Amino acid sequence: MPLSGRFAPLGLLLLLPAGCAAPECPPGFVQGAEECEFDQDAVLQLVRTMDAGALVKLNAEPYIPPYSSNPIERNVWVSPVPVPDWGIAATDLYLTIDQDDWSTPLEVEFPVGTVIIHEAVNREEPHGVEVKRDDYVDETGRPWWLRMVYDDGTIDETPREACADCHTESYRPTEGLWGVPTFAK
Repeated sequence: MPLSGRFAPLGLLLLLPAGCAAPECPPGFVQGAEECEFDQDAVLQLVRTMDAGALVKLNAEPYIPPYSSNPIERNVWVSPVPVPDWGIAATDLYLTIDQDDWSTPLEVEFPVGTVIIHEAVNREEPHGVEVKRDDYVDETGRPWWLRMVYDDGTIDETPREACADCHTESYRPTEGLWGVPTFAK
């Protein structure tokens, strides 16, 4: 599946000047026949190794999201995928979300390839995992793959309210994302 043209297909390596290399696929994606493709196993590996360097922890201290369905301490980890034409990474964009004011929409969308993990600090439940894709939409039409995943990388199949019930543009014009409270940054 295409990754919106942001990552060069492997076949283009021959067209690059000597000494230049094609960008690597973002965390959670692998090189397909022509372009980077979402890979569920690679995402599940990120959950097992979220502190190994592929993701950036955005909060300095754990926090309890104010409108969480389960009020537990969280850390948020985000992949540092470049935001095209903005000179920032998805990590910086996530930090612009004002958790106290969700009425302000983002000026730019998160890039395809962004991975966000909402770590359950004390492991009371699996971690919330979101991946921005261009080959997928959830039941509300959002291009975010959402799953609850345990430390060992297995997906929690427990029936629960759909994450997309709250993670919607109509509820939060920040692509349905929460942000990090100011005190925890």
